[in-house]
Amino acid sequence: MFKGYPEFEVVCLALSGIETLNYLTTHKIRVLISDINMPQINGIELCRKIKLQYPEVAVLIISMHEELKIIKDVMDAGASGYLFKNSNKNLILEAIHHVLNGGIYYSDEVKHKLLSNNIENQRLLIPSLTKRENEVLNLVSKGLTTDQIAEKLSI
Repeated sequence: MFKGYPEFEVVCLALSGIETLNYLTTHKIRVLISDINMPQINGIELCRKIKLQYPEVAVLIISMHEELKIIKDVMDAGASGYLFKNSNKNLILEAIHHVLNGGIYYSDEVKHKLLSNNIENQRLLIPSLTKRENEVLNLVSKGLTTDQIAEKLSI
């Protein structure tokens, strides 16, 4: 994927989280691209360890997992970005450029998942108005005073 992009150099392909951590003890890298499902240490735990030991390394997670809990765990671990595996090459390259420049990159699909859940959570937090509260609110919106509302509603 990185052929033809001289600004990128793939320096290591690790098969596990432990192999990745061992590599980092002797080599400097700027961006780590990781999956979540890996032997020994999963990508979320690897991200936590890297951010503690090598905070300057941007961690970009590319995974098939679309579950909100996993996305939030990735964010909590300090990842610089999250993309789904079905992302096209241009999106992945855009994400890499973005995190290389110190930014945080979440694909539109990931943002949509987060936003949809946030909107749903907000709905659950906002209590429904009673019939009487709706009547009062309707009259307030029409510009009636407190006394006028009380008279109109016989209260």
